[in-house]
Amino acid sequence: MRRAAVAIAAVAVLAWLALSYRDARLQAEGVRLAGRITGRADLERADAAFRAAKVLNPYTTPDLSRALLAYGAGRAGEGIAGVEGVLRREPENVVAWGVLLTMTRDRDRRAAARALAARRRLDPVGARAAARRGRSAPP
Repeated sequence: MRRAAVAIAAVAVLAWLALSYRDARLQAEGVRLAGRITGRADLERADAAFRAAKVLNPYTTPDLSRALLAYGAGRAGEGIAGVEGVLRREPENVVAWGVLLTMTRDRDRRAAARALAARRRLDPVGARAAARRGRSAPP
């Protein structure tokens, strides 16, 4: 009975590791594709890789990547909405607050101020270092 339980647990762990590896590989492929976009087809392939990396993935990295991709493609509203979706799920995500600050800095002062305040609250050391370098917040 114990051996069967151990075998079932091992199979479950191996399946989870295989899915995690697959998601990480797809995320890396999306990043690679996003780094050399020459047209709409490349943009769609990168987006598809990020979408596929999200399957059974509890992390928000693919969602944040898709938001950055949309923003970089000139769809600022979609990009900002994507980052805000990540922040609704993970309000302590320092990287997402930094991305939101970058996206809204010249567009929406209220959202940028909120993002800056969150960055300072969550990463006071990084905020002080950025201020010493003459920037309002870490990248």
